[in-house]
Amino acid sequence: MVTPTADNEEAEEPPGCSRKDLLGPIFQLTAAIFQPPTDLLETDIATGRFAALTSQLADLLGFEQTLPSTFDWDVIRASYVELFVSNPGGLPAPPYTGYALDGALLGPSTRELLTFLARNALVVERSWSELPDHLALVAEAGLLLLAGDRDREAAVLGERFLLPWFECYAEIVSERDRSGFYGRLGRFLRDAFQEVRHEVAA
Repeated sequence: MVTPTADNEEAEEPPGCSRKDLLGPIFQLTAAIFQPPTDLLETDIATGRFAALTSQLADLLGFEQTLPSTFDWDVIRASYVELFVSNPGGLPAPPYTGYALDGALLGPSTRELLTFLARNALVVERSWSELPDHLALVAEAGLLLLAGDRDREAAVLGERFLLPWFECYAEIVSERDRSGFYGRLGRFLRDAFQEVRHEVAA
């Protein structure tokens, strides 16, 4: 988990659809799917809340909604482990930004990430059991930046640290995923981050 250490001044928003409108659902989905599957996620899927969030983001970006309405929960759990935790044949997609940026753990990009968080008054809680560049933690940091009206900084965080991971691993996850859940969402989030980058640059 990431926590703020101080208040920050308000950031400027672009005209039209704001960064917060786009990045909020992207960070929420990223934080949700890259943590170990929980009963809460299962409930969100079963009740349609998860599908509603993906549909909201797809509508904002003008994407077609490609996620099926139902998933096999046992296969989702197994696929999470195979893709992101432990695999006898080698981990297909380690869920750490450093693998995409440095090809290794705890490299220069992780130090850059920690500096970025500190500069924006965010610290990694000691109770967090994962490495600081885990995708779920970086996405949670993005949500905190948005909550503090630091939309520009949230956009930088997504483009600098999360987008490279999705560009590196989305297709691999799609090829190796047995659930139909992580593969489709990985490509969806990659395309969403890329679209936000184009929106911000326009």
